[in-house]
Amino acid sequence: MTDTVRDQATTALAEVEKVTLAIMPEVNTTLVTLDAAPVPQADEIKRRMAEIDMTNTQSIISFGAGSQAELQNISQAMLAGVKNKDVGPAGDSLTEIVSTIRGFSGEELDVNRERSWWERLTGAAAPLAHFMAR
Repeated sequence: MTDTVRDQATTALAEVEKVTLAIMPEVNTTLVTLDAAPVPQADEIKRRMAEIDMTNTQSIISFGAGSQAELQNISQAMLAGVKNKDVGPAGDSLTEIVSTIRGFSGEELDVNRERSWWERLTGAAAPLAHFMAR
């Protein structure tokens, strides 16, 4: 492992540890009735109550669809960020492997094929022969 890769790994590890050490606030699981709720929370409860009609099944089914759509947009944006994020040396190696694999043709892997003039001149063996030799 090169020093550059080791330094990048150390930096990434420090960032991961920093994120995992963040303490998330405790979730409040106590139920609050509309009468006992403080004014801002009571307004939010009333707004949610106005969104749903208990006599309409379609209203019940679609309740929370806006929140779900917003959550999906956020998660898609996060996923796009992960897909597009540069993954450093590991990503470079993976890209190189994929481009090398795409560069092969089935013809080149044929052991019995006639080698080109250039391959005979340079003494290049078929890729499959190199692979088998390893």
